[in-house]
Amino acid sequence: MKTQFMKGLGRKSHAKEKLFNVYYECFEKWMRRGIYHDEPPFVPSKELSKANVRYFKYKHLFVAADTPYFINEKCKQITQWNPQFIECAMHLFNTGYKVQESLPCIRRHEWKLDNNVSLSYSYTVRHKHFFDWVKGKIDRGESFNDHYVRRPHRLYTRGMSMQYIPSDMRNHFMPNHNDYDFQNCHWSIFAQTQKLNKEYSEALQPLIDEPIDFMKYIAKESGRDVKHMKTKRNAIIYGDKRGTGSKTLNNIRNKHQAWLIENHKEATELFSDITSWETKALEESITQCNPDLLMYDGWMTKETIDIQAVQQRIKDNIGIDLTIVQKAAA
Repeated sequence: MKTQFMKGLGRKSHAKEKLFNVYYECFEKWMRRGIYHDEPPFVPSKELSKANVRYFKYKHLFVAADTPYFINEKCKQITQWNPQFIECAMHLFNTGYKVQESLPCIRRHEWKLDNNVSLSYSYTVRHKHFFDWVKGKIDRGESFNDHYVRRPHRLYTRGMSMQYIPSDMRNHFMPNHNDYDFQNCHWSIFAQTQKLNKEYSEALQPLIDEPIDFMKYIAKESGRDVKHMKTKRNAIIYGDKRGTGSKTLNNIRNKHQAWLIENHKEATELFSDITSWETKALEESITQCNPDLLMYDGWMTKETIDIQAVQQRIKDNIGIDLTIVQKAAA
């Protein structure tokens, strides 16, 4: 199908192939995360011009409508894909097409779902493409072949994987896997690896020491559910200035904003710092088991681990305390 689509661009060339890959990677990222979070697709203009200096000549084959340049002239928001490109890209997406990239593969995991996994799952229209992708794997009897790369420290898979589908759907298809992750991972790492003044450190203590009780308290204070407040909590660490509906969490937000300014920290730099520790902890953890799927700050395996022993290994080898929790896998 890709070969047929590429004929519409005229004579075959390396530049046109690279242009296709830029648009496909934009589409793939949108399918993995954008639709799930109600975010529109963006295509980086710099990558377009780098791939093909005459990209504007072929744009209509990929995009039916987009916005003017914005966000400091770095991106264009796609408001409507070309239907022919969508048909081609969706076929590639559901059959596991991967764009070759220069980042080296750090780990490779090949694994399969259980033979008796049920296809009886109720999904929303918005999540249908996730279901179709998994079902296609099952129908074809294919293994999941995940190649992990660092960007810049966090481990992501190349192309589509179970790493990106909604957690309730993933749990449905992986009912016999144990699901482990680091509780309150980024805030815990932040509090232990960054220099904080006494006032800010004390304000963070309830969030760090008793994260479950803390989340229940700010949920009650705001009148919102815990899931919503977790999103608010997580956004603050990377610079979100918006109100949270919780006086307690707003106080942490204000202190964190002051810390960011005082330490001249940008969100991307802080994310890089924290995820470097996160990945070190993850790599220490999975030496004790045979994981099928890595999930940024967690992993899924059919084995049962000694949580206390793994936590101690992280403490001994990396020097930070992280709490590992086992989540319900179904």
